[in-house]
Amino acid sequence: MSSWLTFVGNGSRGNGRIMGLTTTENKLFSRGRVNSDESSSSCGFSTGDGGGLTLCLIGSSLAAGLGSSLQYGYNISVMTGVSSFIQTFYNESYYSKTNEYLSENHLRWLWATTIAVYCIGGSCGSLIAISSTNFFGRRGTLLLNSIISTFAALFMFISKYINSYEILILGRWIMGIAVGIVIVAVPLYLSEISPVRYRGGIAAFHQLGVASGILCGQSIGLYAFYSDTKWPFALLLTLFISWIGATCLYFCPESPRWLLLNRYRPCSRGSTDESQLLVDNGIQKAIARKALVKLRGTFEVEGEINEMLRERAKLEDSIDGKVSMLDLIKLKNPVWKWPLIISIVLITNQQFCGINAIMYYTTEVFMAAGLNEDTVRLASLGTGLIPTTMAIVTILNVDKLGRRFFLIVAYSVMAVATVFLSISLLSSGSAWSYFSIVFVYMFILGFSPGPGAMTFVVIPELWTQGPRPVAMAFAGQFNWWSNFTVGLAFPFMLEGMGGYSFLIFTLVLVITVLFTYFIVPETKNKTFTEIVTSFQRNRFTSSESFEMVN
Repeated sequence: MSSWLTFVGNGSRGNGRIMGLTTTENKLFSRGRVNSDESSSSCGFSTGDGGGLTLCLIGSSLAAGLGSSLQYGYNISVMTGVSSFIQTFYNESYYSKTNEYLSENHLRWLWATTIAVYCIGGSCGSLIAISSTNFFGRRGTLLLNSIISTFAALFMFISKYINSYEILILGRWIMGIAVGIVIVAVPLYLSEISPVRYRGGIAAFHQLGVASGILCGQSIGLYAFYSDTKWPFALLLTLFISWIGATCLYFCPESPRWLLLNRYRPCSRGSTDESQLLVDNGIQKAIARKALVKLRGTFEVEGEINEMLRERAKLEDSIDGKVSMLDLIKLKNPVWKWPLIISIVLITNQQFCGINAIMYYTTEVFMAAGLNEDTVRLASLGTGLIPTTMAIVTILNVDKLGRRFFLIVAYSVMAVATVFLSISLLSSGSAWSYFSIVFVYMFILGFSPGPGAMTFVVIPELWTQGPRPVAMAFAGQFNWWSNFTVGLAFPFMLEGMGGYSFLIFTLVLVITVLFTYFIVPETKNKTFTEIVTSFQRNRFTSSESFEMVN
């Protein structure tokens, strides 16, 4: 133990102090050793374990969602708006080097690669997030991630001015790494800072950020910087989004669960020096308590602290404490089987449902329906406005209606929408062209509250603190590679199959509805420990055996 840390006191309750902690931290440490029913009203905080919705909690959720998750949605949609200008740039850049233009098929492959390389970077970012979220923390990882997104934005911006489409593709790959880290770290952070009864709504701020990013990217790409000379600035804007988000997040607390269960694991475990172990535990509790008090707006956080400590005790007594990707794949703990299957199916089918076929290629889909350019631009903007609105609806209702409700209804609506979208693309007449807009909107209306939001609400809830980052990153691999497959294959599917291509997504959606109904548990109003314990009691997950009551 370093010399700056000294435990002072006679061991009597409330008199011990830890030198090296702030006055507030020592007060919180001391308070943790007194009776939990001690009044805290004199401190200006509300009473009652768990607290409620506070400005700090909402501010932290917005900082993570709009500051980090927004980048994910922005970098999906902004490419749709400026795609024609970037492809023209590809042709000009290629011509300057070879004195010949790209063939139509070559250009299509190069553009599909630009879209798909984003997913390869995302896969790499998900793997990086395993170590970074454990070592630097959830919030710390997001702060450092702003550096990666800065380099990505600068590369994409300068590509036109140095006449190198290769640099743009490189920047796109680096941006993929940044958002790959985001979709692991943000759901972890949001699920861990939220009280149980609001966890679904708080975790859905991730989808609010993604949806807002899509709307922002479309507005910028289709209108503000919709020109052959301004499109690089649309790609540069993500730099400012990143740093504004990081600045706001800097003033937010770290995840209390990470502080208590990951950051300050006693290095002296196994030592017979009980006073040193007491200091270690005191530091963990004091710093975690400080963050939790700030988030909850009350000193009465003993219930949550004790629940975390019970989880830590289980981690210390099991293999769940330190988990590698190989441990997860080999199911070193048999209890992981069904959480892993559910995580893989939900996150894979989030992509195979066809959402990014629409988001990446909105322009192509509407053009294939026979709409003119001005109508396509206006209709594309609606694909960003709808998910933003529905994300707000989800935040307000998910902890009332439950996760299963949103998943089952949403996938059902999307299945119906893909059938009618296929019909509209295969039918002739101006009326059917406009009906295609309606069915695309219907599809997105279903996606946003269902697979868009609930996937990243449910998956973190299925795991304890030890395997949670690894499980999120492993599921992220399926997310990114299925995203890659759809992004690379869909333009050729649309070219070869036309409207029939969406019927493939219909099949995936129907299968997912059945899987969710029979397999996926309801997790609202349950602690992480209670959810995992349910898997330990049941060998097969079903809606009946896993029904989580209020």
